[in-house]
Formats: sequence, C-alpha cells, structure tokens
Amino acid sequence: MSFARTLLSLAFVAHVLPARAVLPVENWKELMELTGVKPIVIAPKSISEEEARLQHLEWMKRTWLAPELKRLEGAADFAALKPVLEYAVRVSAVQESSSIAPKFLDTVRAVFAGAERRPVTDFLCMLVLRHTPSPAPKEVAEACELVVDAPKEAVFPPLMRLISQALALTYADNHLYGISNDEQTKYYEVLTAYLQSDFDEEDARWNVYWLLDDPLSAVRWNREPRHIDLFEKSKLPEWARLNLAGATHIKWGWNASGRGWGIPKKDGYEIQAKQLVKARTKLTKSWELKPSIPYAATDMMAVVKMSGFAEGENRRTWLDRAAAAEFDHLSAFREYVNSSRPYHTGEGAEMVAFGRACAETKRYDSELPTIFNLALHKYAGDIEDWRPVYRHPEIGKLLVETRRLRTEKLVGTAAEKNSYSQLYFENWLIGDYPAAAAALEKTLIAPEVHWLGNETKDLASLVNVDQALVMREVMLLGGPKRAEYEKTLEAFAKGKWEECVALTQPLIDAAKDETKNLLIGNSELAKFQFHYGKGGWKDGWTPMPISKWTCWSNLAGKSEWIEKTKRMRFTSTWEFSKCLFRGRLGKDFEVRGHIAHSRGASAGGLGIFNGHSPFGTGRTEAFWWSMRVDCDGQNQSRVQFAPKYDAGSDEQKSVDSKDGIAFTYRCEKGRVTFAVGDKVIIKNGRMPDDAPSGDGAFGFGILGQGSSSWAEIWGVEARMLGGNAEKKAGE
Repeated sequence: MSFARTLLSLAFVAHVLPARAVLPVENWKELMELTGVKPIVIAPKSISEEEARLQHLEWMKRTWLAPELKRLEGAADFAALKPVLEYAVRVSAVQESSSIAPKFLDTVRAVFAGAERRPVTDFLCMLVLRHTPSPAPKEVAEACELVVDAPKEAVFPPLMRLISQALALTYADNHLYGISNDEQTKYYEVLTAYLQSDFDEEDARWNVYWLLDDPLSAVRWNREPRHIDLFEKSKLPEWARLNLAGATHIKWGWNASGRGWGIPKKDGYEIQAKQLVKARTKLTKSWELKPSIPYAATDMMAVVKMSGFAEGENRRTWLDRAAAAEFDHLSAFREYVNSSRPYHTGEGAEMVAFGRACAETKRYDSELPTIFNLALHKYAGDIEDWRPVYRHPEIGKLLVETRRLRTEKLVGTAAEKNSYSQLYFENWLIGDYPAAAAALEKTLIAPEVHWLGNETKDLASLVNVDQALVMREVMLLGGPKRAEYEKTLEAFAKGKWEECVALTQPLIDAAKDETKNLLIGNSELAKFQFHYGKGGWKDGWTPMPISKWTCWSNLAGKSEWIEKTKRMRFTSTWEFSKCLFRGRLGKDFEVRGHIAHSRGASAGGLGIFNGHSPFGTGRTEAFWWSMRVDCDGQNQSRVQFAPKYDAGSDEQKSVDSKDGIAFTYRCEKGRVTFAVGDKVIIKNGRMPDDAPSGDGAFGFGILGQGSSSWAEIWGVEARMLGGNAEKKAGE
C-alpha cells in the first residue's frame, strides 16, 4: 500500500488532502505543500539549544560553583564534596544523566546530618537529592528548609533561596510536608526580596530561565495575581518583567478555565479570554525588546493555541521567531507539535509533514530531526490503532533512522543512554525486535539493570502499554529463544492452555534475567485460563493471580504485591493509576474480593475498570467504564458506576468500609451490578453493546489525591457467567 493510501485509510489526512491526490512515498515535499508546512530554515545567528545549555553551565560555574569551591579549599571534606557539587551543576544544566547520582548519596546525606551549615553546598546537595531516582519527598523538603533558613548575611545567590522555598511550598501544597500557609508566607517574603536584587543582563537571562522552569513555575499555580504584581515591580529588565508576567497570565487563564485538570470557575472562560489578551500584549513587547531570547516567542505559541491567530499570524509565526534565537529550542517545537494536534486547532497530516521538515534539516548535532519522532508519537496517542502507522515500512524506517543518527552523535555524552532508550522502544513499535534488543543492551548501567529515560516512559504511556512488560518481551523476541517463545504465544492465542504451560516451563528454567518474571506471569495466566474455562475450583470461582505483577499491564501509577499482608497495593504520583488484567474474562463474568483505601488528607479510592479499549489504542482515545469506590469520611465509602475515571453518576450509595469492603462485581449482558456482602448497592450500570472485552478489558486502580494516597485489593476471584460456563461447571 502506498504512503498516501495508508494515511487516507487511517483518516489521517482525508480532510486535508484532495481525494484525487495520490502521493508516492518519496514525495514528502508534496505532502508538505498540501498541508502548508514550510521547510525549517536555520537563521545565521541562531544558536543551538545545546550551546545555550553550555552557556548556562558556564554561568552556573562562574556564579554558583567557583566561589563555593574557593571557600571550601582546605576543608577536610573538600575531596568528597567537589565531585558532588560539580555533578549538581552539570545535571541542572542538562549536561549530566541522573543515573549516576546514587553514588553521591552518602556524601550528600552526611552534609545534611552535619552541624556545619554551608548554604551553597546545602543547595547543590539538595539538587542531587532531587535528581536521584525516586527521591524521598520529605527528605528533599527538609533539605530545602535548611537552605531557606541560611543566615541572611551568607554569601548566597538569592535565586538558590527562592528555588528552595518554592520546592518547600510545593511539597506543602501536596500534603507531603509542612504547613502550606506558613510556607506560603515565607515564600512571598523570599520572592519579594529576590525580585528587588540587582540583575545584569546575563544574570537576568538565566534567572528568567529558572523562573519559567520547574519548580518556580509550578508554585505559581493558583497564585498568579500576586506573582504578576511582584514581577511588574521587580528590578529585572523590562523584557524579563514582561516575559514573566505574560507567562503567568497564561497560567491564570489556563487554570480558571479548568484546562489544567481542574473544574472550571463559574466565569472561567471569560477570565481566560481576558488573561490571554494581557499575555499577548506583554509577550509580544518582550519579544520585540529581546528577540535573541526564545522564551517569549515560545510562550506566545500557547496563547495562539488557546485564542487563535491575530492578523498577520499563522501557525509558524512564533515558532520561527523562537527558532531565530535558538534553532532547535525544544520547548517551542514541542509546543508547536502539541498545538498541531486536532485536539487544539491543527491537523494530523500537518504534524507528520512538520516532523518530516524537521528531519530533513539533518542537524543530528541537535534534537531538531527527532521532532519527527515526537510528532508521530503524539499522533499515535490520539488514534484508535497506532500499529498500522508504525508498521508502515517507510514511516518506520525514517523513525528509527532519525533516532539512530542522532544517537551516534551522543555516544560518550550524558544523553547517550536516554537516546538508546528511545531507540529501543521505537524499534519495538515498528516490530524490529532484534534491533530493539540491541539498543536495549546499550542502556545497561549494571548487570541486568537498564536505565530508561522519562521520555521512553512517557512514550509508553502515550501508546498505552506497560513499558516493563515491553522491555521483557523485547529481550525474548530479540534474543536466542525467540522461536521457542513465539510458540508459547501461539499456544496462548489459540487457547491451548496446557500446551502453553508445558512450552513455557523450559524457558522459565533457563531464564537468568528479567524475562523470568514475564514467563512466570504468562504461565500463571495460562493456568488461570485453564481453570476459569473449566468452571473454576469451587462454585465456579478461580483465584486471580494478583501476586504475579506480570499478569497485569500497569499503564499508570504503581501497583505492587505486599507479601506481608498478601495484598495488591495501588499508588500514583498523579490522580489515578490503571492496572489491567492480561487474561481473558469475556463479556459475562463476576469478580469478588476485598477492598480498602487510604483516608484523611490523602484519601484514596479504588476504581474497577471494565470495557477498556484494546491494545493498540492511543492514550487519549482509550476509553473505559469504572466502578468507583471513593473515600467518604473516616468509616464510609461512596460507590458509583461512572464512565471514565473522572466522571460521576446520579446513582451513588455510601457503605460502611471501616474494615474494608467485601465486594462482588458482576457484568452480565451489558449490565453491571456491585454488591457489598450480600447487599446489591449498584444495579443500573449499563455497558454499551459494543464495549470491548477479552484481553485488557478488566482491571483495578487508585482514584486518589497524590502520591500518598493508596488503595488495596486482596482475595480476588473470578467466575465465568452464561450458559456455557454453567455447562462446564457441571461437567
């Protein structure tokens, strides 16, 4: 099938390209012309983002690191501290991977346990804590407090105190540490003093860089008006004041309209419209005053995304202005791709054409060509089946070739493993398992320990798959046991459960790496299906393998088996988690077991997911129905059947849940009922006739309020319903 026909068959460009257009696969130029996408032209004075980062690193070395190392010379712990402090500066300038941070932890913790306070050292050590894998929030917050409380007369850049206080307030906001009101009062004191500092042009540039970035951007959430007032009264240069105020107007409007995962205010859209007008005025003026800085032009792209184009503008206007300062300013290119999604004001075809234009620059010394990869992945997250796109030979070839050529430029740098991480996953997406396995090997940081970047985890989330399972599948399908493993998959697909178990056992016995867990999970799934299909063990019930995590596809948040309590616990760093059963329950079934969840300030709830979209569906197109069991005070839980995790329903009941809930969830002929003990609580949940079933159609997850919320299940069993099940149970 030709490239054009593939795109048209996917409803990819049908509304953009004329029906008569038949494009040969090589003719990307025509695709770009039809979608109005111009080539990427690199301005003569435009620098790369890497060059900008190096300039940032040199500024931090000069203003943060050099004075501190000079003060520490002769100290007994100087030799141990120097590499830690240098590392902290490099990682903050995106010149270092966080994968090696754990080796510094003993030194860092000794600093905070010591009696002698060195504010700059404390601050840089706190940054090391923040960049370690899975940092302990309370530990980081306590380190921030030590920095904030440094003596006022200390030789200490004001920005360091501000960043530390912003982090402390963020943790307080999340109910993880401290009292939010106290932290907020202290934060405004620090911010006010900081903004009255004297800034030269270079200081202003990098201070604005930090102020626009996390954590100083995150702390402005719901505090926009006061920040705008303080920014406008600051001693920063005019362009900087305008840039910061304009960016905060955007956040204010976004928040008021509920676009940031919140409930819109009563007049939220009117507030957003007014704030965007103010943002446009200030950001445009900021760009006019300082076109060599890309921040204002990048922020303007968000204004355009939400409010549309002004006279004389088009989709490329502000991207080209940002690129004139930094030709590969990633924030600008990512914003452009995101705004090109049909969800906003763009077209899917335009995303691909624009990505191709980026790839054609062949500037593999930067991430510019891999914007094609980003555009394709964003598109994949928005469609019902991404497999035909990635498996198209020409698309797949360009995808991995672009990543490979970029990776070759990164060998020996801190970004090397992250790029191999992406290359591994993208090869899996196109179905080249040997190449995926070879790239995965390049991510090793220790025997059987792979370092996979956040971009790879985000990509897995976009295409709605469990990255941990993908990694193990790649090791099997890309390794010497591929043929034997494929036979086990074929037996499972055909429902030959006993054969599947028999074929899998030799592979389990021979496995010496992470693949063993996946093989055991596959075997346990086959055993479950065998007993489930035969009518179960007792009264038709079959225990579900909740202690074997590879029997479940963990798509969001975290799930873990707690051996001590014999329970499966769900947590999340966000609002919910989602863990789907990899087995087959069919359309008509019952599941019973026990539920418990957290209460108080970090109240949790359990979601029972059903009718989930099948494998291959992008995240934003995935749909499911859920039975919600939410916290309703110290001893009660509120139960309701609802579409999606964040929706409600008219039928809600409260039940006593002080000691947990014994539940039975029943789905039969599209009707869902939920019983607590012997009492039916919900009986009107209606599943559509075409709701998906089978693999991945059932699961659990938390519906919580942050990383300290949790929910648990235990003693879970399943039973098949319907005449066929009754016949099998009676045999």
